[in-house]
Amino acid sequence: MAEGDDSFSKSIEQENPTEASYAAFHGMRVFNQRNKMQMYDQILHHAIPLARDRYGSIKLRAIISDDDFAYCTNRLLGVVAFNALLLSYDAYGNFVVQHVLNLNNLRCTYDIAVSLRGHYVELSCTHGGRYIVEKLLEKQETGVLVVAELLECERDKLLRLARSVYGNFVVVTALKVTREDLFRGLVNKLKPLLPLFRSHQSITIAEILESVP
Repeated sequence: MAEGDDSFSKSIEQENPTEASYAAFHGMRVFNQRNKMQMYDQILHHAIPLARDRYGSIKLRAIISDDDFAYCTNRLLGVVAFNALLLSYDAYGNFVVQHVLNLNNLRCTYDIAVSLRGHYVELSCTHGGRYIVEKLLEKQETGVLVVAELLECERDKLLRLARSVYGNFVVVTALKVTREDLFRGLVNKLKPLLPLFRSHQSITIAEILESVP
């Protein structure tokens, strides 16, 4: 490494996490392949604070999708998956999780689902979390995990979910994409609540339940 490049790398380590990540991002655009690898180590180190920053979230998503760094992407996806619970509740971090799910990487999608297990219902009641849970429902391998948690819900908790501003969309998605035994189990779980779904945001849930023999 050239002396100037080494000084740049050291200066990154002395900055706060977000500034360090910005510097590393720009460094990867300028430096050669060897030095890009060292800058990428800085991105990995500061990935979570970067993901939770308004502009950092945008930069991180760009890095994840950048073909120039495909050889490092799996490590970064692993960091996101491991921290999926924290990021999913974050105003900017949830966009990073959604972006990763859109890549259709089955291993990473499953790892995210496992990280979020036990929190699907609460997460579904948040603006960003709703989209994350819906994306998990749309994949067969992870959808079964979400539906299983819905089936374990107590009556009042399921009712709050189905009538919430964001959660009702998750229940609708679950009813549309779930098949066979899980679908029948979900319908049987929801049908006793049908009279409570005929108004409010959950009217679509009522319509689906009424269409099932």
